[in-house]
Amino acid sequence: MVLPGHWRFDIASQLNRSPEPLTRRFRETFISDPVVGNPKGDTAVEWKQRLQYKTLYPFMNKREVALQSFKKLNKDVSFGNTIKTEDKFESLMSDLKEFPERFVDSKEITNEMRELLPLADKAFNDTLDIISQTSREGWKEVARFRKKNYIPHVHSQPKLNNYLTEYGREQVEEVYKNSLRSMKGDLGEKTFNLLIKRMIDKISSPNFLGKESDLARVFQGTNEVAIREFLEDIDLNVEQINAILAKIKKGSGNTLDRNANRRLPFDLNARTDVKNLKTNKIESLSVKDITERNLTKLLRTYNTQVLGQAAMARFGNFNTNKDYKNFLLKLETREKDFPNQKLYRDKENIEVIVTSLTGRQSPLEKGGDPNGFMRRAVRFIQDYNFLRLFVKLICSRCRIIQWY
Repeated sequence: MVLPGHWRFDIASQLNRSPEPLTRRFRETFISDPVVGNPKGDTAVEWKQRLQYKTLYPFMNKREVALQSFKKLNKDVSFGNTIKTEDKFESLMSDLKEFPERFVDSKEITNEMRELLPLADKAFNDTLDIISQTSREGWKEVARFRKKNYIPHVHSQPKLNNYLTEYGREQVEEVYKNSLRSMKGDLGEKTFNLLIKRMIDKISSPNFLGKESDLARVFQGTNEVAIREFLEDIDLNVEQINAILAKIKKGSGNTLDRNANRRLPFDLNARTDVKNLKTNKIESLSVKDITERNLTKLLRTYNTQVLGQAAMARFGNFNTNKDYKNFLLKLETREKDFPNQKLYRDKENIEVIVTSLTGRQSPLEKGGDPNGFMRRAVRFIQDYNFLRLFVKLICSRCRIIQWY
């Protein structure tokens, strides 16, 4: 929204008017001014939007054709409803992506679904290639040691919370303990149990939104810096973290696992018998059951988070989450140099931009804010020009369709 004179209610104009040079520099590199543009070239938001379209479009364009072929094949089979039919399709596509050898002669898979598979491969691989070419910590190892049929094991928070309700906290912890049992002897019971407890606390928390890809690389292989950052994020102390890293470096002795000394050695397929508290039936659960198996949702979530992190490194030199946190702390400490300027609002706007860029929980969605309603109302006005930027980007990308 542009009002008469110089009054504008949008994030870019607010950051432009900041007396803090770091804030103005952040605006120039991360978000284009929706009115005058950005004469210095791509910003982080534009760069990510362009690459996201390029990496996802071929897959998304073919997906509907594959889905319709699956529905046609199963027109006489009842999955319950349309949503369950699509869930079945997505689950099969995830299994086909990860274990193609199991479906060589399968009649469950249509030709169109098989044609969709290489497009999913390319989307995941292109996403990893992009971030591996930046300075973002931990991703070069993920890309370098990826498996042939790489698919990230991203936790599904709704699934975990549902299992916590069905089986109870104690039984779900046992599932994780069984999956990571190879570490118990080296860590000792106290540290081992605390690691499991804190991990489940983190995954089931609303603050986990947008951090799924960070946890996935810790499960599948990364570097020491990234693993240490994750362990610090779940509030383990230095002694506990060093003990865990020492065990990881020692490896599991499995010569077939190229990532054995670069990840937490979870056996995702290890199953544990659990009692359903609602039905009193004994069932079986593994950590893999708690991961996202909807291929399209997985790909889109992973792509937006990973490319967001790539943009953070490329445009802001934020190579770790800690680098970004230190940047915000630096802004806070410099508030005293600009009295009566309300720099905390600049910090809030920066947080809104970064959470949108990386797919994380917006600070406006966190509880405990007595003025939350008013802040949301004002944000709708502020974001008007911000959204105009995205519309302009999307329209400019429409020309690309003819290339495919």
